[in-house]
Amino acid sequence: MSNTPETKSFYVTAFDVEEWAEKCIRLEKERDEAREKAERYRLEANAIMMQRDEAREQRDKLKQLLAADSENVDAYLGVCMERDEARNEILGWENKWKCAVDMAARAELERDDAFNKLKELKDILR
Repeated sequence: MSNTPETKSFYVTAFDVEEWAEKCIRLEKERDEAREKAERYRLEANAIMMQRDEAREQRDKLKQLLAADSENVDAYLGVCMERDEARNEILGWENKWKCAVDMAARAELERDDAFNKLKELKDILR
């Protein structure tokens, strides 16, 4: 077989294979990242749709209450406000709890550092 430009184009070098392999790996990684992102978006969309459905249910309940009795509406709105206030208070306590846990973890690290320094000083003084 002669080494003409027509036949030379059919030869694949190890460099070509390595380059294609690197491209495949990169593309697989991009594909996986895109799949993960799509799954996150799907989960977020599901959560938003659930919130939408809950809001619609609340709206429908409110309409029923409006039709039935305006006093019930005031009571319902009061309960909703109390629920929202309780939810906000719970979130506040959760945040305080997280801060307390972080502070405790930092205190443990500082205690361990102080203990290690004390141990080093004892070793030096011996």
